[in-house]
Amino acid sequence: MEFIASENSLVLPGECIATSANACDITLGSGVTFSQSGSKVEISPTIAGVVVTNSTHSQGKTRVKIGIEGRNAYLAPMVGDLVIGHVMKESSGFYFVDINCPVSPAVLDVTSFDGATRYNRPRLQRGSTIFAHVIHSGRGNEPEISCCATSGTARRDWVTGEGDFGQLNGGLVINVPPFLARMLLEKRISIIDRIASYASFDLAIGLNGRIWIKASSAQVSSGIAYILEGCALHGPAHMEQEVPRVFSKDSLSE
Repeated sequence: MEFIASENSLVLPGECIATSANACDITLGSGVTFSQSGSKVEISPTIAGVVVTNSTHSQGKTRVKIGIEGRNAYLAPMVGDLVIGHVMKESSGFYFVDINCPVSPAVLDVTSFDGATRYNRPRLQRGSTIFAHVIHSGRGNEPEISCCATSGTARRDWVTGEGDFGQLNGGLVINVPPFLARMLLEKRISIIDRIASYASFDLAIGLNGRIWIKASSAQVSSGIAYILEGCALHGPAHMEQEVPRVFSKDSLSE
């Protein structure tokens, strides 16, 4: 068997992750299917997730079980992660923010904005959407996030509204599997560039599986959401083919 995708690598539906000249050497686990291509058997995922394998040896033969383990939960925020959060409440000088982590909300110091003080700072309301990065995450502690500029990025006071982090006004927030968000950020797939050739928009991607979209119209925003959400279900190759149809003048005028 020849592996195209390595153990624990992130994959999407439709990708070829392994080939074999002998189907008898393979056991299909959950989340995968196979197809015959000439003399080879090609293995591809039916769901998005990470590749898991297990080899067994019997009577001098090796048999490999291959499957996909889904990654739909944002369980362990890591320092440096970009996240999109929704403000839950303010208490004792902190905002408590839902970052899609089932363990606990994140905390955001009310002064964790460039140029902010206790008296001159953003006044976020319950439900406000923010783009931030994780600055502390430890077992047993609430994750801490910040909207201040990271090292290597330009620092702009929050009042200008030009910083990389802070409140996201308007737009649309969608949920995708966190690994898909990572693939988009790492530009392992080119679907965003494909969309950009048809529409203008602003985008913020959180590794917690949230994407903020702001376009010239609700129809364009909905079209972008449809394409990005579809990548996890049908694979980016299929959704790239959908882009011209979704952003045709006739579709946007409906």
